[in-house]
Amino acid sequence: MHSSNPVKRQSASDYAYNELRTKIIELEYPPSEQLAEDSLAKGLNISRTPLRQALYRLELEGLVSKQPNGRLRVCPISLAEAKEVFKVREALEGLLTAEAAQLVTPET
Repeated sequence: MHSSNPVKRQSASDYAYNELRTKIIELEYPPSEQLAEDSLAKGLNISRTPLRQALYRLELEGLVSKQPNGRLRVCPISLAEAKEVFKVREALEGLLTAEAAQLVTPET
């Protein structure tokens, strides 16, 4: 029997991309921090090839940049970009709160 909601497996590259992107956005890796492939791969428990694929995607998005020495750093964020991020986050949190309020029951 097939499930109507099959579990979708993530590739190691997708996993690394999602984890690193979240950590950059949530400032666990602050702007201008140098990223070391060895420690990132070890921390994510993946090999360097999928890590490099993930870092390349993050570089294309402008979240990390390759330095002249070949090392990667988290891209700095401007004040205008930070303000925009907080505006979007504020709007999303408002929408989520309104949706949660509609779903609440006396039992919850």
